[in-house]
Amino acid sequence: MPHNPVRFKELDVRRAVRAAAKEGLNISGFAVLPDGTIRIHTTDDTTTVDQTNPWDEVLGDAAHQERAS
Repeated sequence: MPHNPVRFKELDVRRAVRAAAKEGLNISGFAVLPDGTIRIHTTDDTTTVDQTNPWDEVLGDAAHQERAS
């Protein structure tokens, strides 16, 4: 069975994703169609997710406290 030539390059996908991110879009994924078309999937969610971990504060405070012997 003959192998069909690749109609896109990884660099093409990277450029498309980078351009969408530069425009401020929230990228949720992408798809490359059989004809080589690259589709960027975005979300309308503009809320920011809290990336903080409550244990960071606890562990940071514990590092500054003296330990009982």
